[in-house]
Amino acid sequence: QQKSNKGKILMIFNDKSGSMSGAPFAALTKGCLDLADSLYPNIADPSMNSFERVHVCYYSSRLEKNSLVSKNNYTQCINNGRIGGMTNFVDCFKHIQEVINMSDPESEIFILFLTDGQETCNSEAALHNSIKKTKEFLR
Repeated sequence: QQKSNKGKILMIFNDKSGSMSGAPFAALTKGCLDLADSLYPNIADPSMNSFERVHVCYYSSRLEKNSLVSKNNYTQCINNGRIGGMTNFVDCFKHIQEVINMSDPESEIFILFLTDGQETCNSEAALHNSIKKTKEFLR
C-alpha cells in the first residue's frame, strides 16, 4: 500500500531565459511532461499521487508561480511555458523561503532546478547574499 502524499511538496524551477531558446527549452518541456505520469499516477484519488502539491515556477527576469494539484493543470502549465528575459535565481530563493514558511513544519519539500546558465539579473553580491540567507533559513 502506498503512503499518503500529505505534506509532500515538489518545487520545479524552470529556466525560461533567452539562452534556453530552441533545443534547451524543448528538452526542458519534454522532461517535465515525461514526469507527469510519475507525479500524477492516480487521477481518481489525488491523495495517492506522489506529491500533495507541485509548484511549477518559470523564472527569467521575473518569477511565474503555479501551484498545481492535477495532471491536467500540470501539463497545461508546462505546455504554456514561453521563453524571454534574463536569469534571476534570487527570486527563486525568496519563493522557496515563502513556501517553506507557509508549509507545515513536518512537510517534506523537494526542489528541482532546470537551467542552462547562471544568474544574469542581479549582481554577484546580491546572488551570494541570497544564497547565504537561504542557507541560514534552511538550518
